[in-house]
Amino acid sequence: MSELIYLLAAVLFILSIRGLSAPRSARLGNFLGIAGMTLAIVAALALIPPERLLPVVLALAAGGVIGVVSGQKVRMTALPQMIAAFNGLGGLAAVFLAAGEAAADGTHYFASSVGLVIGALAFSGSMVAFAKLEGLLPGKALLFPFQHPLNLLLSIITVLLFFGYSFTHAEWMFWLLAAVSLLLGLLLVLPVGGADMPIVISVLNSYSGWAAVGIGFMLSQTLMIITGTIVGASGAILAFVMTKAMNSSLVQVMLGGAAKNRQNAETGSGEKGVARSGSPEDAAFIMENAEKIIIVPGYGMAAARAQHALKEMAGLLRRKYDVQVRFAIHPVAGRMPGHMNVLLAEADVPYDEIFEMDDINRDFADADVAAELEKRGIRLSSANSINIGRLVPQIVYYFAAYRQLLEAGTIQMGEEVNFCVPTGNFGNVLAGYYAKLMGLPVHRLIVAANENNVLEDFLNTGVYDRNRPFHQTISPSMDILISSNLERMLYYLSGKDSVKVAGWMKDLAEQGRYEVDAQTKEKIASLFLSASCDNAQTSAQIRSVYARCGYVMDPHTAVGAHVLEQLKERLDGKVTVLLSTASPYKFTRDVLKALGEAQEGLDDFACMRKLEQLSKQKIPAGLYALKDMPERFADVISCEKMEEYVIAGAREILK
Repeated sequence: MSELIYLLAAVLFILSIRGLSAPRSARLGNFLGIAGMTLAIVAALALIPPERLLPVVLALAAGGVIGVVSGQKVRMTALPQMIAAFNGLGGLAAVFLAAGEAAADGTHYFASSVGLVIGALAFSGSMVAFAKLEGLLPGKALLFPFQHPLNLLLSIITVLLFFGYSFTHAEWMFWLLAAVSLLLGLLLVLPVGGADMPIVISVLNSYSGWAAVGIGFMLSQTLMIITGTIVGASGAILAFVMTKAMNSSLVQVMLGGAAKNRQNAETGSGEKGVARSGSPEDAAFIMENAEKIIIVPGYGMAAARAQHALKEMAGLLRRKYDVQVRFAIHPVAGRMPGHMNVLLAEADVPYDEIFEMDDINRDFADADVAAELEKRGIRLSSANSINIGRLVPQIVYYFAAYRQLLEAGTIQMGEEVNFCVPTGNFGNVLAGYYAKLMGLPVHRLIVAANENNVLEDFLNTGVYDRNRPFHQTISPSMDILISSNLERMLYYLSGKDSVKVAGWMKDLAEQGRYEVDAQTKEKIASLFLSASCDNAQTSAQIRSVYARCGYVMDPHTAVGAHVLEQLKERLDGKVTVLLSTASPYKFTRDVLKALGEAQEGLDDFACMRKLEQLSKQKIPAGLYALKDMPERFADVISCEKMEEYVIAGAREILK
C-alpha cells in the first residue's frame, strides 16, 4: 500500500514541476506539490512503529511551524535568502542521515558517501549564499590568491576520501570526508557574486536533489530517489538555461570568472545619471507618445518594492494613452530563479502580459532599430493608412455616386443603396462606413476578397485570423494581415470602447487572431456582406465582361463583379454600386492573359499600348511617362538584413 501511495506522490511531484513551469499554472503546481508531500509524509508515518512515532511527530511539527512562520513573515525581497536556507537544510538532512548510517554500521557505504558529499556541498554552499544575500558577507565575488588550485586540491582529496571510505569503511575517513566537503562547498560559492547568485542557487538546489538520491538508495526509498532526481535534474537544467542567457558557462560561474569579468566592467567608465522620483502618472505621461513599451524588471524593482507602481503605470499607459505594455523576464533577473515572476504575480500583473526572453527577443530587435533611428531624428510611422487627405475624397466618392444615381432617375432621394468594394481597399470600406454615419442611405457594404480571404472570414464569423497560408494573386491586397482601417471601424461598431478594441488588437499582435463579442458581431452582420474568388474566377470575369460589353476590367474590379454575382440573391433588391478602384494599366500582363492575348516578347510599355487598342481607353500619361525615367530602386533585401538596411538607408538620407 505504501509503495502505491509513494507512486501517486511521485506523479504529483512531476505534475507539480510541470505546473510551476508557467505563471498561469504555478498556483496549481504548488498545490499539487503540497498534496504529493502530504501523501508521502502520511505513508512514511504509517511505516514507523508506534513506540518511535512521538519524536518523529514532534520533529515534523517543529519543522512545520518553522516553515509556516517563515512563509508568512518573509519579505518578498528576502525570498532568495529563504530559498538558499531551505536548500541548505535539505543538504544538512542528507549529512545527518549519512552520519546515522555510519554510526549504525550500515552497509550502504557508497550511497551514504554520495549523500554525505553532495549534502555537505549543498549545506555549506547554501549558507554562504544566504550570508551574501542577507548582507552578512559582501555580495561581490570574494577572490583570494591560489583559490582555484586550493579548490582543485580539495576536490582531489574529496574523491580519494569518497572511494577510501566506500571500500575501507574507516570511521575517521567518513568524518574527514564530511569536513573536507563542507570546506569545499564554502570555497566554491565564495567566488560567486552579483548577478550570478540566481545561477548558484539553482546549482545548490540541484545538489540537494542529488543528495536525496544518494540517501534514497541508502534507505531503499523509491520516492526519495524519484523526487531527488526531479529536483536535481530541474535545478541543473535551470542553471544551464540561465548561464546560456548570461552568455557564460557553468564552469566559469562556479570558478568566479564571470563575476570577476563583470566587476572589472563595472569599475570602468560609464554614464552616470541623476535619479529622480515621480508618480506612476508622471512616468506614464512622459511615455504617452510611445506605441509599444517593454519593461524588463530587475532586482531594483524588488528592493524598491515597485511592482505595484509599475502595474499602475502600465494600466495608465493602456487606458489613457492606448500604449501596448509588456513585461520581459530575463532568466537571471533578481536574486533567485523566477524572482521577477513572483513579484509581478503578487502585483496581479496579468499572466498574458509577461513574456520569457525567447518569446520577446525579436521585439527588442525592432526596438533597437527604432532607437538607432531616433538618435538621428527619424521616426518611422505607418501614417498613410490614416491620412485624412486620402480618406475625405473617398467619402466624397460615395456621395457623388449617389447623386449620379439620383440624376439618372435610378433611385429616389432617401432610397438605400448597396456599395461593393473590391479586395485590398478596406480604407474605401471605412470611407463608406463614415458616409453612412454622415447620413448617406447605405443599405449594405459588400467586401469582395480574393484568395487571401481573412476579411471575408472575419465579416462572416467575427474571427480575424491571419494564421494561414499566403497566396500570390493577380489582385494584390494590403489589408489582409493587419488592417488599421478595420481597427478604426471596430472602434465605432463596439460603441467606441477603446479598451475592448485594444484587447482585440493585443490578441492579434500576440496570437495572430482575435474574435469580437456577440454584440459587435451582430452589428457587423447587419451591415456587411462578403465573399471571395480565386485567380481563375477573376480572369474569367475579366474575359466575360469584355466579351459582353467591350469593357476592360482591372483584376480588383473583376473580383468585386464576381462576388456581386455570387451574392445577388442577398442584395435585397437594392441598387448596387461597384467601386472600381484600380486601372487595368497597372496589371497589363494579367489582363492581357485573361483576354487570351499574346504578350511574348513585349515589354510592359508595349503591353500597355496593346491594351489601349483593345480597351479604347487612353493610357494614363503619368504611368506611361515612366518609360523614359531611370530605374531608382533595384535592391533585394533578405529578412535577416532588413534592420541593417533600414539603418543604412536612414544614414544615407541624412548625409
